[in-house]
Amino acid sequence: MGVKLEEAHETACFRSVLHFGMWVARQQSPKGNPMELINSHTGQQATVLVVDDSAMVRFLIQRTLVSIGIATFSAPDGIAAVELLIARRFDAVVTDLEMPRLRGGDLIDRIRRHDCAEIRDLPIIVVSSLDDQVTKNRLRFLGANVVLHKPLDIEKLIENARNYIVAC
Repeated sequence: MGVKLEEAHETACFRSVLHFGMWVARQQSPKGNPMELINSHTGQQATVLVVDDSAMVRFLIQRTLVSIGIATFSAPDGIAAVELLIARRFDAVVTDLEMPRLRGGDLIDRIRRHDCAEIRDLPIIVVSSLDDQVTKNRLRFLGANVVLHKPLDIEKLIENARNYIVAC
């Protein structure tokens, strides 16, 4: 059963990568160089932390965000994400739920309970293959701002990233 779930996950990732490739082809500017997305509060280029144990998903999300002018950093799990959150400033977090060491729900909880308001108030976008109502309710209770489902809809990710970063 685990193999089928893993195959389904890889298929969903592959579909998302194909969708991303088609989206970039449609969005490419004549110069091929997007402007930086600026956080209106700080006046600096927006930076997002991408957290997912799948290198393919991290790559897909990072390339999507970079294509609209957002700088990115990545972490393969929640523990690495917490270390990065303490080390530097971010404008938002995009995280998966199912990860080793520290799962996404626990990461959200740590962010929302953090002593530093700059970390505690970060917008959090969850990207997950889990699509049941119990999970959605739990994520909203924990403090997730947005829940997107795999296979990832690139345009929804971009819309939400822009909306939450501009609102910072």
